[in-house]
Amino acid sequence: MKLIAILSLFLTLTFSANNAQAKGNNFINLKVNTFPLLIGANDIEVDLLAGKWAFGANAYLLSFEDGFFGAEATLFGGQISYHFSGANNDGWMFTGKGQTGTIDVTTTVPSGLSLVSATGTMDVTILSAEIGYQWMWSTFNMQLRAGVSSYGGSEATVKVVDASNNEYNTSNAYNNGTGASITYTFGLAF
Repeated sequence: MKLIAILSLFLTLTFSANNAQAKGNNFINLKVNTFPLLIGANDIEVDLLAGKWAFGANAYLLSFEDGFFGAEATLFGGQISYHFSGANNDGWMFTGKGQTGTIDVTTTVPSGLSLVSATGTMDVTILSAEIGYQWMWSTFNMQLRAGVSSYGGSEATVKVVDASNNEYNTSNAYNNGTGASITYTFGLAF
């Protein structure tokens, strides 16, 4: 994970719009979203490039634990982008993206001399629309996109184990919502 972050920083500092203007005739673009790397998640996109269009698949994988809180997410989906200057060129773009999968959350809190744990699981769907800009060199590229995301999910099944080891199961309604989204990717096109 640290290697990807260091490589991303190196490539950002090495390439700029002033010292590399060559465009490629690429067919596939493999991208890594940098912001999820901060929490240990992997958000990968693979696009097929065709004229002004790019379309492909994506995966979001998270496994995080700090002793009191843990989260796991596995989301898969697809995206489609329209590049106003062409998918192999610098320029403005519009992207629609969808993902669906499962999120598991676990938390443990002290209760007197014992610990109480709660585990929740739910299915979730996320749809986003973003506008952004792409910088494309012969193979290396960056995209900065911002927009809006809408999310919804199933009822969360919650299991609570108290200090006496009694187990309680319940379902909590999951609220749908809308929020801002921002994406900053580094990619390799070939």
